[in-house]
Amino acid sequence: MPIALGHEASGVVVKLGEGIEEFEVGDHVVCSFVPTCGKCEYCIQGRPSLCKLGNKAGQKGTLISGKKMINYNGTEIAHHSGISAFSTFAVVSEASIVKVPKDIPFEIAVVCGCAVITGVGAVLNTAKVEPGSKVGIIGLGGVGLSALLGAKVAGASDILAIDIHDEKLVIAEDFGASFGINSTSNEGREILQDRFIGTLDYVIETAGSNIAFELGYQLIKPGGTIVTTSLPHRRCTNSHSAFKLMEIFKKKLVYQMDLFIYYMVQVPS
Repeated sequence: MPIALGHEASGVVVKLGEGIEEFEVGDHVVCSFVPTCGKCEYCIQGRPSLCKLGNKAGQKGTLISGKKMINYNGTEIAHHSGISAFSTFAVVSEASIVKVPKDIPFEIAVVCGCAVITGVGAVLNTAKVEPGSKVGIIGLGGVGLSALLGAKVAGASDILAIDIHDEKLVIAEDFGASFGINSTSNEGREILQDRFIGTLDYVIETAGSNIAFELGYQLIKPGGTIVTTSLPHRRCTNSHSAFKLMEIFKKKLVYQMDLFIYYMVQVPS
């Protein structure tokens, strides 16, 4: 602190710094909240979301260059994920923007800067969902709905969408979910218990809730995979009985570190 928030944005390049060759004034771009250096071991291994330099910059509130470029009355202001998009203009690194076609509306392009790459990436790149799989999505915000679309692309045979708001379940079913269940209703809890406990190949948890994570663990079958992209409070912990710890050896747990969940602040987009 102090920090200028905002990690999901699209816009137009209005001015270039020195040495910029890949972009021109007037280009339409989407911001990426995970800048990458292209040179560290993770970038070379094809895992740029774990970029050491990008990670360090995110923790320190700088651009990937290590510099803070926002100043207010002589006080340096930290950058949020190298973007700080809750503003009319933003100074960003070229490593934090991606050029997009100018005919894509900004309000559509913007969600590709976080929600889409996180949700779809959780399904296709982290979980590597296979055709014919049974997939559960817990939490139907922008990331969860994107994960649902990713599951459709992956060829999942059944997609179980779970949330605590009925209006989101309606959207999920419009997006192609096979089942929509409100996990807080008596009927929903009974359906989950009777039909889905221990039956899913993959669960993508996006709700940021320990309760949601525990539910996901119950839903996967032995050998299944949980991918969590969520952002619970930093003091939250998960506890398991000794029996459940043994069960973990039968079930694969994956934390998708694309979100850098240990330092990011969750803000409305």
